[in-house]
Amino acid sequence: MSKILEFLLSLLRNCKPYIDISLHGTNKLGSYFQVMRHLLLSRNEKRLLGPHFPDLWQLFHPKLSEPSIPVHQNKQALLQFWYNACLDCPENIQLILSNPHVVKNIAFNYILADHEDSDVVNFNRTMLPTYYGLLRQCCASDKKFCRTLANHQNIQWAFKNITPYYTQYTMACEELFKLMTLFIKPFKKADGEIDKQEKEEKSAVWQNKFCLGNI
Repeated sequence: MSKILEFLLSLLRNCKPYIDISLHGTNKLGSYFQVMRHLLLSRNEKRLLGPHFPDLWQLFHPKLSEPSIPVHQNKQALLQFWYNACLDCPENIQLILSNPHVVKNIAFNYILADHEDSDVVNFNRTMLPTYYGLLRQCCASDKKFCRTLANHQNIQWAFKNITPYYTQYTMACEELFKLMTLFIKPFKKADGEIDKQEKEEKSAVWQNKFCLGNI
């Protein structure tokens, strides 16, 4: 299985032509990422992503993350694979956090909040929990990333446009609420103590934002 996955990962660099929607549509790579996701049997397989991570990122950004396409199956399949590759694998989370370009741009991901379009709603139900779950894993591992994401315009947009529709996006909202918990949770200092003042200040900021309808 590992050899098959390693071979498939080596093909990431050759996938760029297939994200051209004018030639291949928005679902050409779906089966490719789904097969690789099913091969992530253990942490050993997940760590095989390391040498190929730059190719995965270059495939996602900006050609999949930025185009204003409401239902993009290639992006959804890539994110599902990426999320599962990082789950219980801190080495793959560090691949994100140690790359300044990825840290700067991972929060930019086009999302359409059309709550009347059933196709868009169904797509968001699947894609958003995966995407926000990936960001949550990064926040849980890095204080600086967590602070930056808490102030990011796209996350504040999500709290304003996704969380009010809990019945439509239950899993996505749960991930956003977990993110909010991390935003106000103080990180432990080196000596294991918790900065209570930091906790109080962060809680006050987010309570004010929520009450004022800014998120």
